[in-house]
Amino acid sequence: MNPLFAERRTKTAEILASFTASLEKHLGEDAERVVGDHTTVYATGSGGRGEMSDASDLDLFLVRKSGAPSKLDAVVLQSAILRATRECGIEEPSADGLFLEMHSADEFANMLGNAQDDAQNKFTARMLLLLESKAVLGTNAYDEVIDRMIQCYWGRPAAAHPGDFIPFAFVNDVVRYWRVILLNHEDRLRTKDAELEADGLGVEERTERMKTERYIRSFKLRFARALTCFSAPAYLLAVSAGKEHVSVGEMKAMITTAPLERLTRAAELADSDQVRTLVDEMHELYADFLEQSAYKKSELRGKFGDPDYARAMARKGNEFGDKMFQLLTALGTTTRGSPRRLYRYMLV
Repeated sequence: MNPLFAERRTKTAEILASFTASLEKHLGEDAERVVGDHTTVYATGSGGRGEMSDASDLDLFLVRKSGAPSKLDAVVLQSAILRATRECGIEEPSADGLFLEMHSADEFANMLGNAQDDAQNKFTARMLLLLESKAVLGTNAYDEVIDRMIQCYWGRPAAAHPGDFIPFAFVNDVVRYWRVILLNHEDRLRTKDAELEADGLGVEERTERMKTERYIRSFKLRFARALTCFSAPAYLLAVSAGKEHVSVGEMKAMITTAPLERLTRAAELADSDQVRTLVDEMHELYADFLEQSAYKKSELRGKFGDPDYARAMARKGNEFGDKMFQLLTALGTTTRGSPRRLYRYMLV
């Protein structure tokens, strides 16, 4: 595996350790009351994936393992997070701290499949918890919330079919989350365009700026978001091969394995030259993505302002997506050429 991945894991551990120490300091005597064993703060994004660089920001979610979330406790945590972020030299929370509201595991569980699941940001917080997260504070609560979410997806169907349970509801949510990301991508571009217009940029200047914004956001979506979403079903397809069953323990192992490592594990389990070659090629493409995206936002705008560079990065993003599709197809197809059940549930 490319040595850059180990370097980024080390860098992530260093940044998160420094941030955690600073956060605990700024919480002070309030730490036990607002976090204790009942609340967790977890990182997502590059922090959750173990891919941080010096230019990375830190995406955090706050979740209480049971009961209603406390607005006052959330304010205390948000204040400490902001001070710790500044002290550690990390970019301040995105969207003016919009995503730093406090959630509860009860909400995650009760709204699973509900029409308001995504509208209230519970869907995103739950999926990122399961697909790319790492506890920053409240490790015990973090583990308990994950265990509860697994049981929500397993529940009665697994009890009724313990020997052949396939987590079709979870896989459906992964695919649904990917579609939501794609829709949000377009909405955020429209919002950005409106912001630039409000700032007084003319049509021509705004059009050029939006081309750059679209290239940057699409570049990250095609690599990081695609990896986060589809490394999970790839892993589950690999562990269920030959038995068409996924256990609770295998699901927990998938969650605690970083997205890049899920691909490695899938290749090991598949024991297929085709799968190994695909994963090796995807690793190299992803290493290049990490190198090309390790810049501050202003620097990225400069790089992607070059149309030739932007188009070259778009081609690499398409190539990564093509190989992810080929990987899922290889893992989801039997030696007789028919689709396996879990793979079929991903499509129909």
